[in-house]
Amino acid sequence: PNPAEAEFFVRISNGRAKNVLYDVALYNSTGQLVYRQMHIQSLTTKIDARDFAPGIYFLTLTINNQIYSYPISITH
Repeated sequence: PNPAEAEFFVRISNGRAKNVLYDVALYNSTGQLVYRQMHIQSLTTKIDARDFAPGIYFLTLTINNQIYSYPISITH
């Protein structure tokens, strides 16, 4: 998993998100949705992780109805 302490950034490559809105969601290890941001236009999104308990999370990106999932380890 990618480690994160206070914040982390989601960066979308230009080819994947060119002129496209996308959604970001973060789920804890039990599958509970703890963060969601929808209809993002920026290629970079900052997520503040200070309010999340330490542990393993799963970041999902939804781009053009395709879902990509990435493990994130939040530590404080």
